[in-house]
Amino acid sequence: MATFFTSDQHFGHLRIIELCKRPYKTIHEMHEALVENWNAKVAAQDTVYILGDFSFSPLLATEMVGRLHGLKQFIRGNHDKHSASCGNVVDVKMVKLGDTYIWLSHYPHIEWPKSSHGAWHLYGHCHGNLPDNPNALSMDIGVDCNGYAPVSFDEIQSRMAKKTPKSIFDRS
Repeated sequence: MATFFTSDQHFGHLRIIELCKRPYKTIHEMHEALVENWNAKVAAQDTVYILGDFSFSPLLATEMVGRLHGLKQFIRGNHDKHSASCGNVVDVKMVKLGDTYIWLSHYPHIEWPKSSHGAWHLYGHCHGNLPDNPNALSMDIGVDCNGYAPVSFDEIQSRMAKKTPKSIFDRS
């Protein structure tokens, strides 16, 4: 069983292709590509943390949840006013995988719980528009900057290993 992270699918958002310059001609084409990309990586028994902005429609959210592999855990995004249709949804969450604490939020943070002790922060919302900070153990896991697919814990671990974390209080 593997663990994955993702955000910002925006199922049902008619203007997202234009706004984020996604490589799809129609919303239907985007939906099908996102489902295909997801299911190519995620198995039925895997866990997927969805960090917000999953769908603009409760009916479409329910349909997509049924089509996508994995056990889904939802973090609320700014467009998730219908999120009750997805089951249990929380605003933020701290998880621990092995020895790694991971702070999950739809929004990027400068500091997060246990950040000065090596905890990671995964977020969405920015659609790849926020430059990656090589000195922070944080990462945008949204589909727009990750091949329109969920990102595995192992992939994230590899990226985090290349960073040189510094506290915001480190002025040197």
